[in-house]
Amino acid sequence: MTRTEGGYQWREQLNVGNDLIDSDHKHLIELINRVQSCLGASEGVLTSAMNEFSKFLDVHFSREEKIVRAACGEPLAQQIYESHLALLSTLRQIQKESRGAASGSRIQQINGFIGDLMVHLIKQELLMKPALSKFSPSFAPG
Repeated sequence: MTRTEGGYQWREQLNVGNDLIDSDHKHLIELINRVQSCLGASEGVLTSAMNEFSKFLDVHFSREEKIVRAACGEPLAQQIYESHLALLSTLRQIQKESRGAASGSRIQQINGFIGDLMVHLIKQELLMKPALSKFSPSFAPG
C-alpha cells in the first residue's frame, strides 16, 4: 500500500490470495480515502463517511475471521480476532468522543486509527497468505 497525494493506493503484493478478503481490502482503501477526503468537511459529511467505513469494517472483520479460522486455524485466527477487537474498540471510542466538526484533535485521532489499520493490513494480515495459498482464491467457509 502506498500513500500518494490523492490517498492510499492498492498494490498487488498486498493480495493475501483470497478473493473476498482482497476485494474487501481494496474497498477499505477506497473508504479510507473517502474518510480522509472528508476531514475538512462539515460534521454531517464526515460522520456519514465514518459510519459507512465503520459498518463495512464490521462486515469485513467478521467475514475475514471466518475465512482465517477455517483456512489458517489457531493461533493466527485468535491473533487476528484480538487485533480486530482492539481496532474496533478504538474506532468506536473515536466515534463516541469526537462528535462535531473535524477539529485538529479529531483529525489526529482518525489519522492515527487509519495508520494503525494500515499496519494491521500490511503486517498481520499478510501472515495468512501462506495458509490461504493452499485453498482456491474463491474459498469461503460455509
